Amino acid sequence: MPDRSRDVPVSLGDLLLVEADLRPADEEARAAIDALLGFSRTPAAPLTASLGPWQANEPQSPGGVQPPPQRAPSSAQAPETSRQTTPRLNGSRTEVRFVRRIGFDAPDWAGKAEPFQPAAGSDTSLPPPPLFAASHARAILTAMFATFHDGPDFDVDRMVSQLARGRRVEAIPYAQVPTLRGGAQVLIDVAETMDPYRDDITQLLADLDRLFGRAHLEVLQFRHCPSARDDRRRGVFDDPRRRPMRWRPPAPGVPVLIISDFALSPAVNDELDYATAGEWHEFAADVVAAHCHPVGLLPYPPSRWPMALGRVMSFVHWSERTTARQVMRALRETRLATRLTR
Repeated sequence: MPDRSRDVPVSLGDLLLVEADLRPADEEARAAIDALLGFSRTPAAPLTASLGPWQANEPQSPGGVQPPPQRAPSSAQAPETSRQTTPRLNGSRTEVRFVRRIGFDAPDWAGKAEPFQPAAGSDTSLPPPPLFAASHARAILTAMFATFHDGPDFDVDRMVSQLARGRRVEAIPYAQVPTLRGGAQVLIDVAETMDPYRDDITQLLADLDRLFGRAHLEVLQFRHCPSARDDRRRGVFDDPRRRPMRWRPPAPGVPVLIISDFALSPAVNDELDYATAGEWHEFAADVVAAHCHPVGLLPYPPSRWPMALGRVMSFVHWSERTTARQVMRALRETRLATRLTR
């Protein structure tokens, strides 16, 4: 007979397959099948799992018999020394020590008698956002003040047109290019109706100063209307403490920017000096007669612009929605008839 001690033991799965095929009638038949296959149903002794460096919490006796579990002492029976003992891990040098409470000195404002008001406005408040977006302000102002002059390139179209009509080219025509070399004159309305826009005007003047420089920018102030025909009631000044003087036009071709409400705001305290639409029309005619182009910057939408005044000067809506393309289109419509060059 072959030596079965060297055979591989039968697994429980194989045993279940054999019993499923034979279907023993009772436990004696099932025990005979187990003995025939060499399978024992006696449970083996439990094995202690290896947990690496960690050991079981309960110590084992030398004989392998576990001691009976001991009941933990209550808080009343616990010795006093066990509460003060600092826990320490085996092999660790970390010690737990109590740190005193850390305190901070009171801030300076806490000792003052005045209450602390973080939301109160003062001289350090942030300025309001500008009406012209920062990313579009330079393009809008450039389109507003640009004048057209001869550039370095030839105007081939004009030259060919003259030759095609049989005319002799006596002077070489140059292509017109926009430029800011002529500078600008800015007239600011300082009447009480423009008080809500003081901070916006300050920011606009700062943008113009960076665009032109102080040498190419003339800034004057007026109240209600800078009329050149009524020296007693009207005029311009560079300092409110000085007496108003007669408005004088800049060099021909220089644009004149007028920042005002153009008599669209309701009158306040000084109703006697309030300007009329006729005064504004006369002043715009004087600017055009001086070979300059007037541009009005007002904070009202186009639906409120005076139509009669819009025929002699260009209007630009002072709003955060204004774009450089809108400004160029508005100026082109009025400059087609009065295109001026130096």
